[in-house]
Amino acid sequence: MKRMLVIIAITFMFAACQKDNESVDYNENVNSAKDYIMTEDIFTEIFNMTFRTAVDTVFQDSGFMKYFGAHIYYLKTENKIKVKYQSWGIFCEDELYRKGYYEIFLSGYLLDSSAHAEVVFDTFFIQNNVVSGNYTITNTGLTAEGKIKFSVILQNGNVQINDSVLNISRQSDQTFVWAEGDDTPLDFTDDLFLISGESNGIASNGVEFQVSTNDALNNYISCYWISGGVQEINTPSLASKTGTVDYVIDDGSNSRVEFTINGILFCDEMENIY
Repeated sequence: MKRMLVIIAITFMFAACQKDNESVDYNENVNSAKDYIMTEDIFTEIFNMTFRTAVDTVFQDSGFMKYFGAHIYYLKTENKIKVKYQSWGIFCEDELYRKGYYEIFLSGYLLDSSAHAEVVFDTFFIQNNVVSGNYTITNTGLTAEGKIKFSVILQNGNVQINDSVLNISRQSDQTFVWAEGDDTPLDFTDDLFLISGESNGIASNGVEFQVSTNDALNNYISCYWISGGVQEINTPSLASKTGTVDYVIDDGSNSRVEFTINGILFCDEMENIY
């Protein structure tokens, strides 16, 4: 069950600053931000799984491995990877339950320019949230600094909340730059991707959101959560339209996320927003 972000402010002091001493209800803003943050975490982890398996030639030679709670198979004749969790659910290393499976179709070796991977979902759940969408990762060559970059496109993304009628929809166009660890392609413990780009969608409360990146998100393959970076989130239909999402980098566990709107700070741990 999703939990409310904890407000870090003295409510009566803030209310005293409002015209006519009226308090402001930020619940819709906070709930929209939580929903967006959940989708960012979900699809970033799917990128990590795709990258981890698509470039691991040792795994592909053997055809099977266990990783992050999943049984993973490589079908050489189809150039396809199958990520399968037990039907009753597996408690994974990030303390989230997963069940079901998805498949990754490869056009070639993902470290080759123009190669791409397409993720196809089939009854895949995280914490009883059903994940679906058209998710494509394409190697678009090198940055000016000589780092491999990937175009990561999500279309018709959807997270159905706890088997209910509530849904989070999301579209995104992002770039993942392989900033560290590219000199050790089979050692994934030192890999860092910098994420930039834009997203939009509709939260489970019906509020539209638009997100852009101010400071690139830090995505370490060996970490469970995004561990740094700042985004701006806009909710055009709400009275308070603009806020920032900060994935706090120095909190020890790298699971703290903060949301600020009108100078008011809300925070929680990543695993609590599911």
